[in-house]
Amino acid sequence: MHALFDGAVMDHIDPRAISTRDVANIRRSAQARGLMSREEAEFLFTMDRAGQVGGPDWLPVAVKAVADHLIWDTRPTGHLMETDADWLIGMVGDCPTAFGRAVAFAVVQEAESVPPRLSELVMRAAVGRCLLV
Repeated sequence: MHALFDGAVMDHIDPRAISTRDVANIRRSAQARGLMSREEAEFLFTMDRAGQVGGPDWLPVAVKAVADHLIWDTRPTGHLMETDADWLIGMVGDCPTAFGRAVAFAVVQEAESVPPRLSELVMRAAVGRCLLV
């Protein structure tokens, strides 16, 4: 069991692999408490970087959970503050995974305002994935 999560949820999660169902259970647990914790969001990034996530449906569930945490569970609601942008940029890192890019893009797309450096990170990631003719 991972100590950062609600015991009832984490008792059923294999610490070596996280499934789509596990991510959905984490999100349901967070919703029941009213928010996802920063530690839970960090756990999803850690599991992703370790390649310990499974199932084709986990990405959209996990992306929405982390984006909602940053946009709607923190204050001021709907706006990403500098410290939260620093945290997200640190989690995405220099070599972002599909999950990290998707979270950053979802936050920029959904939030009413974000620090410019997060928008720049998302644009750089998008340009790096496009074929320019």
